[in-house]
Amino acid sequence: MGPIDDLTPERRLLAMRIVMSALLGGLAIFAGVAVAYRYTGHPAAPAQIVLTYVAIVFTGVLTLCSAVVPALWAANARCRLLGAPAGGGSGSPAPIAEAKWYELYQSQLIISAALLEGPAFFSLIAFLIEGSAASLGLAVFLFIMIALKMPSRPRIERWISNQQELLERERQECA
Repeated sequence: MGPIDDLTPERRLLAMRIVMSALLGGLAIFAGVAVAYRYTGHPAAPAQIVLTYVAIVFTGVLTLCSAVVPALWAANARCRLLGAPAGGGSGSPAPIAEAKWYELYQSQLIISAALLEGPAFFSLIAFLIEGSAASLGLAVFLFIMIALKMPSRPRIERWISNQQELLERERQECA
């Protein structure tokens, strides 16, 4: 067992909150810079807002991906857990440590948030270049979407319970 395996659920939750806060903090700082730049007499917005339209499409595609990709990743992780050796040679599957579930939750959380962070930064860049309020609004929307993913103990426990049920169902289907 390494030092990471020894982390309590509370410490793992704290680590996840720190990561999410860093993602949100980076977005907030860049948004502040972009707004300050645009509203302190810098170049006027161009007549066309091509980047804003690209940001809208980019947001739509990656928002969908932020829901689908982590679910696919979790399904793949469950498949790997199904392949784990049985505990004690008794034929029954080994119980999966709570630390492993927290690790899986953290991974899918970061994947999901990162898929939203990309279009948020792109929207801010579009706002910086074009000055379109739609781009800024899109970035704010994505910021809120990421903030809503902030982990809590009940949310993680509910996710773990759902994953354990899915894993048990998959075990029964394979048997």
